[in-house]
Amino acid sequence: MRYAIIADIHGNADAFEAVLQDAKMQNAEAYIFAGDYCPCFPYPNEVLDMIQDIGNKFIIKGNEDTCFEECAGQDKSTWTDGQFQARYWTYREMRSENHDYLRVLPEHIIFRDNGIPVNVTHKLSDVDEGMGDKEISSRRCILNNQSNSEDAKEQLLKDIKEYFYKDSDCQKAIHNISDGIYIFAHTHIQWNAAYENKIFINAGSCGLPLDGITGAAYTILDIEKEKMLVTERRVPYDIDRFVSKVKNSGLYKDAYVWTDIEILELTRGFEHVMFFLQFTENYANKIKDPIRPYSVKTWTEAYRLWKKENKVRD
Repeated sequence: MRYAIIADIHGNADAFEAVLQDAKMQNAEAYIFAGDYCPCFPYPNEVLDMIQDIGNKFIIKGNEDTCFEECAGQDKSTWTDGQFQARYWTYREMRSENHDYLRVLPEHIIFRDNGIPVNVTHKLSDVDEGMGDKEISSRRCILNNQSNSEDAKEQLLKDIKEYFYKDSDCQKAIHNISDGIYIFAHTHIQWNAAYENKIFINAGSCGLPLDGITGAAYTILDIEKEKMLVTERRVPYDIDRFVSKVKNSGLYKDAYVWTDIEILELTRGFEHVMFFLQFTENYANKIKDPIRPYSVKTWTEAYRLWKKENKVRD
């Protein structure tokens, strides 16, 4: 069976559509979805509608998808902060049937193909706590090399191999888990590795790759009786056109700070959100603002100062 593995779409319907077209040309027979379909960009309903139209699929929900369950139980009158404006907008934008669809998705599934167990989770650490997502994160990628995308990705892949094959905690965790295929996502870094009789696949991010290479990432997995083949794909699409659409959306109007930073990540292919959040925390502490989530005033002023310090142009 030939599977197209897709994850971290984050409301980027244009990237998702490009991946689906490419997967069809690659003769994908089934689809594996590894979570995080909605927040970040302004097309949650379009993305979920396309997913539900696909018949032969295996699907779980990610950590960003579960946040909407938390939102459902909150007092909406308290949604006055600046920090989570994008989440609030997405929650309100999503149709009720799409909320229902996300809510019942499992967080982990196992199925078999030719007798081989295929485990699907959103995070590597969900496979075993001894394997840490932070060790091979998008933050590490940008710290490796911000100026040369190919070098950054190459160095990160070296780090992954170093971690997998030499870290004692990771080695212990790998020995503890059963043989089979492990599929996950979350870090927005596309990679795969084999150790003993285990194959690990992170399909990267379809909608927001953060490994220094733009374009929509997904992975093809071929499982046959006597062999397996993993092929990483990176699909080009018109990112400038998509950004123009985003800047004319209701999401951008309601949550321009968050959306601006996501656009920056999309166009550059590197992590920025975590650095901005750290900057904002430092700024809030400096002005002795204890309010969390951050108020609109603190959030927007921190963004103005962060852009100035990092020479980010409008």
